Amino acid sequence: MRTSTKGYFRSEIPLRLRRSGLQGRDGEFSWSAPAVPDTPRTVVGRKCALRPLTVLYIDLDNFKLVNDSLGHKTGNSVLRVATRTMQSTLREVDFVARLHGDEFALLLPETSAENVPLVLNKLQKVLREAMIAMQWPVTFSIGAVTFKTPTVSAEFMLDEADKVMYSAKQAGKNRVAHMVFAGGKQAYKSLDT
Repeated sequence: MRTSTKGYFRSEIPLRLRRSGLQGRDGEFSWSAPAVPDTPRTVVGRKCALRPLTVLYIDLDNFKLVNDSLGHKTGNSVLRVATRTMQSTLREVDFVARLHGDEFALLLPETSAENVPLVLNKLQKVLREAMIAMQWPVTFSIGAVTFKTPTVSAEFMLDEADKVMYSAKQAGKNRVAHMVFAGGKQAYKSLDT
């Protein structure tokens, strides 16, 4: 099992799928402990003052259609292209992990709420362009939650991002939505794409 070596997480979150992406084997993402320890001090060798963390939950719209009509081999290619596109679009300190099926989690350390709309729109645009280039009918519903001080559990953060993603998907698929979480207060914002 590989663990992250950069950003907010060290051994707290085991990752089998990281920069290598989907290279012929299934990946797995496991939230096994709080993302930020009870007394967060270290961010892999540097001090952390509880900086913002943005968690993205991405669902590939129409992925089942690809598997059913074009086959699982094509479906696996879709996942590989999506993974590589996300990795090449994001910063080195960001994390991409396949949760299961056609869902991914992205962890963006030190990404403030003000920067999220730019990241979301760019990411959705390059992902969509990659799918169009391959003539695949896949779009992306993306939910993002920015935690101003990520003192809640990793499971809570992922659940909140999942809820925001479903609100985007229910609004018509191929959409992005963003919520800011600050000490129990939530501010929701839907971003039109």
